[in-house]
Amino acid sequence: MWLFTPAWKSKNDEKAIKAVERIADQETLALVARTALSDPVRATAVKKLESLDVLADIESRVYSPALRSEAQKRMREILSGWRDESDLASVAKTHHNPEVCTIAASVIKSQNILHTLAISADTPHAVRVDALNRLQDQALLTDIARNNIDPDIRLAATKNLADEKLRQSIYVDVIKGCDSHISRRCIIENLNEYADQQALAEIAIHSPEISFWNGRETGETTSTAQDTRPSLKIVADLLTESQWLQYVAQHADNNEVRVAATMKLIAGITDQAQLVRIALQNQYWEVRYQATVKLTDQKTLAAVATKDRDRSVRQAAVERITDQTVLAEIASTDQETSVADAALKNLTEQSAILAVVRNAREGISRAALEKMTDETALGDIAKTGQWGSLRNDAIARVTDPAVLTDIAEHDHDKWVREAANRRLKAPELRQAVQKMREKQLIRDFQQDANAHCLSCQKKMSEADKEKPLIHNGELIAVCVDCQALYRFYESNGHIVLNENSRRDGRSRCLLCGATCWYDEDGGLEGTRFGLSPCNPGM
Repeated sequence: MWLFTPAWKSKNDEKAIKAVERIADQETLALVARTALSDPVRATAVKKLESLDVLADIESRVYSPALRSEAQKRMREILSGWRDESDLASVAKTHHNPEVCTIAASVIKSQNILHTLAISADTPHAVRVDALNRLQDQALLTDIARNNIDPDIRLAATKNLADEKLRQSIYVDVIKGCDSHISRRCIIENLNEYADQQALAEIAIHSPEISFWNGRETGETTSTAQDTRPSLKIVADLLTESQWLQYVAQHADNNEVRVAATMKLIAGITDQAQLVRIALQNQYWEVRYQATVKLTDQKTLAAVATKDRDRSVRQAAVERITDQTVLAEIASTDQETSVADAALKNLTEQSAILAVVRNAREGISRAALEKMTDETALGDIAKTGQWGSLRNDAIARVTDPAVLTDIAEHDHDKWVREAANRRLKAPELRQAVQKMREKQLIRDFQQDANAHCLSCQKKMSEADKEKPLIHNGELIAVCVDCQALYRFYESNGHIVLNENSRRDGRSRCLLCGATCWYDEDGGLEGTRFGLSPCNPGM
């Protein structure tokens, strides 16, 4: 048995739409709008509906944005056709669907009716705000802004006032009786220079917002910490008269507000006596900091840098101090690394830097060592520094081979001795070490009572060795008896004393004692220094 199927249920949209266009029965159209297979078919039915309730039900139940928009458009068409705006106002106030209420209000043009909707407590809140936004009569808006019991409605009305001064005065009046943190913040965001300074000061003083001071909670809940910002904005952006800033700084309920007012006052202070008093006595570190960065008196800065309990304030003072002795003391004694580093950064005198190297804790001491340039002081620290790490750092910068040799041979710390030995082998010190060894061996040669001339084998007198001559930049000695000429050179580790004035020149290593010479026929006898490495133990 075949059942009859309405044409509007056809899977062919074109056929279904044509069928809907022929339907006049509102109940059938409502059924189509709710149950048809496709949105285009349902939208065709929506366009022919006359019932606001049905349209509102469809608008609130369907998921298709296009259908919802079509239902809203149809409701607006219907309501726009009503001539009696009192009926529209009734719908706007009483209809169960908020969208219908809003649409009804949006087509009302009468300023009086809009005013009635805006002030009526029975009107849905969204409709009241929409009515206020469309209300242009300044007298009616002023009446609502001044007298309505709902702060949000007063605020909405105030925003539409054309007179800026009037708007600002009402804003201030509204905020005084407003308990909503969100509304207070919204109002303060709209305040400007036209607002009365005394009124602004009163608002800032009696701020009900919860405060968090120095990271410690002083209110009831962390979730409202940001609520201190509106009052801070008043102080930072809107209060400009010093008398009211002073009033807020003295009487505000909120610590942060008092601090903000005081800091703004300090920004305009140039008198050093006032700044000294604030820097030394104010209870808030932010205020002391703000005063400190404007101080010029070195004595006061030194007092702040050594006595203030907050590291940021001490550091601000240190950065302005020029006295090298004071800076050295702070760098050596302050337990906050940032403060000690700031003091060290301003040190330029080597004596003050040396004092820090000797007296500061290890990290600061090593940092100070990097600023030292005095070779004698570096050598002294390398020998007597209080930490092995510090001495190693100093050794790495010492260039005097005599100091390094002394440490390498005599220091009690094995690791320090090894560091000195490694430093002596550094490429950049090789020439200096060689010269030192040559000078030392020459001194030993001069002091050797048994030294004999390599040529005539006679014992060399003190006159031969006392004042070696300089020849071509090299130290030499001359045998008084045979006039043999000696020079000193290095060959494969040997420090060679060479008599090279005769054809059969003779040489002797002052380290290992090995000898080398050529006979009259040119034959080599003994060690060939260029090939055989020096062995001091032979």
